[in-house]
Amino acid sequence: KGEYSRLTTFMETLLTMIWYPTTVATLSRRCRQIVEDAFDASADKESYWKIGSRLHDFGFRACTGLEQSVVGGSAHILSFDGSDTMSACYYVQFELNGGKPVATSVPATEHSVMTSWRTEKEAIENMIKHFGKGVYSIVMDSYDYTNALNKVLPSVAAYKVKQGGFFVVRPDSGNPVDAVLEGLHAIEKVFGADKNKKGYKVVKNAGVIQGDGINIHDIKTILAAVEKAGFSAENCVFGMGGGLLQKLNRDTMSFATKLNFIHYADGEKRDVMKTPKTDGGKYSLPGMLKVVRDPKTFVPVVFPA
Repeated sequence: KGEYSRLTTFMETLLTMIWYPTTVATLSRRCRQIVEDAFDASADKESYWKIGSRLHDFGFRACTGLEQSVVGGSAHILSFDGSDTMSACYYVQFELNGGKPVATSVPATEHSVMTSWRTEKEAIENMIKHFGKGVYSIVMDSYDYTNALNKVLPSVAAYKVKQGGFFVVRPDSGNPVDAVLEGLHAIEKVFGADKNKKGYKVVKNAGVIQGDGINIHDIKTILAAVEKAGFSAENCVFGMGGGLLQKLNRDTMSFATKLNFIHYADGEKRDVMKTPKTDGGKYSLPGMLKVVRDPKTFVPVVFPA
C-alpha cells in the first residue's frame, strides 16, 4: 500500500529473472531425456551409469560474466555431471554441497595445444604419456580430420593400448553428424569393438565427443544416425557451449509473470487473465494454480489449485 505499492513491478522483475536458470535447467533436462531414450534403445543397463556424463558444459566462455556462468552452469549440473564451467562447479561444490564434488571433467587438448607441437603425433603422445591411464580427449581437426583419424591415430594406437586408458576423439568442424560417424568408424578400425546384448557396437576403450555448435536438435539427430550405423549411444559424448548457456532468452520458454488472482479490499475474489485479441499465444492462465508431475510421463503440468 501507499508508497510501497510501486515496488510491486520491481519485485516482479526480480522474480522473473529466474527465467535464465529455469530455461538452462529445462534445456539440459530435455537433452538428458534424449540421451536416456538413446541408451534405452542401444545400450545395456550396465552402461546406464554413463548417462550423467553424456552432455558436457562447454559454455563458460560464452557467458557475459562470472555471475551468469555460475547461475547457468549450476542449472546444467542438475541433470548432468559433466562440466568445464569451473565457476559453477566450485559454487555447487562448496556453497551448495558441503564441499563434496558434484561435477567432473577430463584432461583435454584444444587447438592451441595441438598446433604448438611440431606434429600432431607428438601432441597426442604427450597426452597419452601424462594422462593415458585415465580418460582423456584429443581434438583431431587442427589440420585434416580424416588424415588424423586414418594416419596419425593408428601410429599411436600401440602406445595408447599399452597405457590402457580411454581415448576420446573430438572433431570440431564439418558436418556434425558425418564427423561423429567418421570418428566412430575410425576408432572401431583402430581399437576394435564388441557387440552388446542389444546388438550394437561398443568401441574398446575409445569414443567420440561432438561439441561443435551443438544444440538439442543436433544431439537427437546424431544419436539417431549413430544407432542406424549400428553403434551404441554410449560411444558418444556431447559438449554444448553457447547453445547451453548463451543462445537462449526469456522468450525461449515464453517466460513471464502475470496476475492470475486478485482479492479486493472489500472481500471480493476474482480470477484474472489476459487474452490479447491480436496474439492468442500471449494469453495467461487464470486463478490459483499448482504444478503437479504427471505420474506417467513425469512432465510437470499446471492445474487449478
